[in-house]
Amino acid sequence: MNVNLVTFHQPTEHEAEAFRVLRTNLRFTNVDSPKKVILLSSAKQGAGKSTTISNLAITMAKYSLKTLLIDGDLRRPTIHELFDLRKNNGLTNYLVGNQEFSEFLKSVPDYPTLDILTSGIEPPEPSELLFSQKLKELITQAREDYDIILIDTPPVLGMSDTSIWATLADGIVLVIASNQSKIEEVKQAKEQLERTNVKILGTVLTKVKDNSYVDYYTKDR
Repeated sequence: MNVNLVTFHQPTEHEAEAFRVLRTNLRFTNVDSPKKVILLSSAKQGAGKSTTISNLAITMAKYSLKTLLIDGDLRRPTIHELFDLRKNNGLTNYLVGNQEFSEFLKSVPDYPTLDILTSGIEPPEPSELLFSQKLKELITQAREDYDIILIDTPPVLGMSDTSIWATLADGIVLVIASNQSKIEEVKQAKEQLERTNVKILGTVLTKVKDNSYVDYYTKDR
């Protein structure tokens, strides 16, 4: 697996501990109404959202939570590269076919409670495909089968994909890159998400000096 998966390669290091803190915060956010389907996104590319969500998925699985990680970024999918998996036979194959989504799931060695649904073949119109009734059926079934569903989505600005995903989710976490993400862009992303009525659970700050991964998580109040 990719070296950026610190929760796998260096589970005792400070960076891995940051993901355990993130896991705990997400699990105990509003205990009366637990968030089961969670998106991770960013304002623009390059903030480290795919690395963040992949490490979070491993941490959830280590906690014995039955975890489903979905690569919902159909434009620039990355999850398959991080886990050394084949991209094809994934989400888009399910959406255009007649098979159950469980037939496209990929397992991860040493993590029996973690399943991954890669992006699949590249569609010509990702947004149109995401409007499919089959996507709603997938999320409905996944809610029954898993303790937590984590979805890596495209950057918010410049495309509608994440706003579509947001209508199916319980909450979203915005990933912000230190000294890279622009404040105005993050504000615009936040405003765009608020129009979908999705709950913004908080933020993850990445690429902090002396810490290439996650620095902290703050719950949105």
